[in-house]
Amino acid sequence: MMVMTKNLSAIDVLRQMFGDAVQEHAILAPYTSARIGGPADVLLTVKSVDEFANAMQLIWEYELPYYILGGGSNVLVSDKGFRGVVVLNRAKEVRFDAGDQPQVWCEAGVVIANLARRCASKRLAGLEWSATVPGTVGARCMAMLARSAVT
Repeated sequence: MMVMTKNLSAIDVLRQMFGDAVQEHAILAPYTSARIGGPADVLLTVKSVDEFANAMQLIWEYELPYYILGGGSNVLVSDKGFRGVVVLNRAKEVRFDAGDQPQVWCEAGVVIANLARRCASKRLAGLEWSATVPGTVGARCMAMLARSAVT
């Protein structure tokens, strides 16, 4: 599909792929816990891993500046906004496997405190520490990666 759309603008292609999930000049303040932030050139809301992957493929193909935003905690956005595409990650699927070795699978847009509560309701332990932590699973993973790179 990308080969046929090379002559279209990136925003046109995003609109073809994602429809109303694409907003131009969207104010970012409602998407941050600090409730501050100016407009993004483009705000794209994705609701699944597949949508996220498709969006990122297109963003990379067109070499667009981008920022991935989860729950918006621990983020400050300038009143001048963001020149590029903000990908708002709303991929929130959670699956539980209650076999001999119980497992939890979740997408990066899941709020980590909500995941901890859901695990506790199924008598799964290990995430108790995160019951009051703001942010998403994806943001927490990125923070841990950044921290391990520094130490």
